[in-house]
Amino acid sequence: MAGKKDPALVERNKEIYRLKMEDGLTHDAISKRFGITKQRVHQILLTFPGYMNVTAYDRWKVQIYDFIVNYKLEHDGCAPASYEICAGCSMLSNWDVVNRVILKMIKENLLRKSSASIRTIEVVGGSWTPPPNPFAEETI
Repeated sequence: MAGKKDPALVERNKEIYRLKMEDGLTHDAISKRFGITKQRVHQILLTFPGYMNVTAYDRWKVQIYDFIVNYKLEHDGCAPASYEICAGCSMLSNWDVVNRVILKMIKENLLRKSSASIRTIEVVGGSWTPPPNPFAEETI
């Protein structure tokens, strides 16, 4: 069996890569899920081409941006607060990271904030369309 890879391990490694890249799980969360060390998780991830080409910021940026867009769609254009973004992106203890990523996205002109208060995040290029006015034809 020299040279052959165990299909179960190959599938496990693909799942580890998917959890890291698509779901944004931490090395710690993955190691607990699979019962392996964080160092082993890192070694497995390094076997995938392109893993090191994607920075943590890039992964967080995609995850946070997607969360903000979906939140606004589900909440009639209202923006999420930082703590909701943290919870929605499974980054409960990293609100400072979330805020830094948001600030970078503002500098990259992906997002903008109309003030320093919460719930003022706007997606550049996004718009909110109000429903038709139900009272437009009524006479008073």
